[in-house]
Order: sequence, then C-alpha cells, then structure tokens
Amino acid sequence: LEWIRLLYCYPNHITEELLYTIAEEEKICNYLDIPLQHLSDPVLQRMGRKITSDEIFSLVEKIKTIIPDISLRSTFIIGFPGEKDKDFELLLNGLKYLKLNWSGFFSYSREEGTPAASMNRQVPEKIKQERLFIIKKMSEEISIDQMRKYRGRRLNVLVEEKSLDDGEWYLGRSYLQAPEVDGQIYLRLSQVDSVGKIVPVDVVGSSNFDLIGEVVNEPGQ
Repeated sequence: LEWIRLLYCYPNHITEELLYTIAEEEKICNYLDIPLQHLSDPVLQRMGRKITSDEIFSLVEKIKTIIPDISLRSTFIIGFPGEKDKDFELLLNGLKYLKLNWSGFFSYSREEGTPAASMNRQVPEKIKQERLFIIKKMSEEISIDQMRKYRGRRLNVLVEEKSLDDGEWYLGRSYLQAPEVDGQIYLRLSQVDSVGKIVPVDVVGSSNFDLIGEVVNEPGQ
C-alpha cells in the first residue's frame, strides 16, 4: 500500500494531531478534501454548519503551516436559500484568499422534505446559474496559478492509462490529484509496462487543471 488519501473530512473534526500525522506519515498523501460549503456566516448558519468563516480561514492557515506542501480540495453550494449578493461576494473574495488547489461548485437544488426546501428567500434559478458561471471562471484562474507553481518540481506519479490522444501519451496522478474529480498529469511513455506503477516525473508544463511531465530516465526524454 503506497498511498492513503483522506476525502470528505469535516472541518470541525480536523485536529492538530491529524495534521501532524499526515505530515509525518509517508504513506498518507499531503491532500485533504474538506467540504466547506460556503464562506459567509449567515449562509453557513442557515445551512446548519457549526463553523464560522473566521474559523475556516484559521483552519486553512493552520493546515498550510503544518503541511506546506498540502493539496486542498473543497466543495461549495451556490444559491442556498437566503444567499444575498454580499454573501456571494464574501465567497468570491474568500476563495481568492484561500487559494485552494481544487474547488467544486453546485447550485442549490430544492429537495422536498428537507429543512432548506421550506426556507424563505429561495434564490431564483437564473441568479444561481449566473453566480455559478462567475465563480467557476474565477476558480479556474486560481487553479491555473496553482498549477504553475509545480513547474520544475519532481513528483511521484501513478501511471493509470493511455490517453485518447495519438502517440505515446499517458495519464497519471500524483498526490495532488484525487481520482475523477481533480486534474491529471500527461506524460509520454515508451514502456507500456509502466501502467499501474508509480514513477518519478519532472513537471515541465501546465494547463488550466492539468500538468505535463517527463518521466525521469525514460528513453528518448
């Protein structure tokens, strides 16, 4: 067993003990998926979240201090009942400050029988979609900046499969990327038997969400 990855960790239960364990244990990926949902206190309260925006910012700062090489993912709900323009602005500005590696966004869907379904001030669908478009575009810009930071780095990469593109391109993941939800690493391989193995890769480029790498000591590189 080479990698252990922690997913969907509620922020209220992330302790210093856990963070130091991640930092010190080689098999645990320096990766955390934390469902923050929002960064505006009024919205967090209406969601029933037992955490404030200040506590979220403090937590992320603590995580980055203890594990400087951490890769952070979170998910956020857009258009929750009662979400005002200023709440949405707080979310936008908060994300610019937090600089998460990966963020997923979902527009609130009214589910019959849930407490939120009967709340007043339901956000119109048009406004939800407008906000979703704005925040996804901004988040993409953050991810582009985050990916650029890994150029020139050497990462251990799990080679997963051949790319659909022509040639010798393959797809892989490092500790930075969880399967199916984050970006990937594109690399050229002449040795097909590398699929399923973890190999050292030098990152030579990046795109919006993906990295481009060269396998160390790969023939022809």
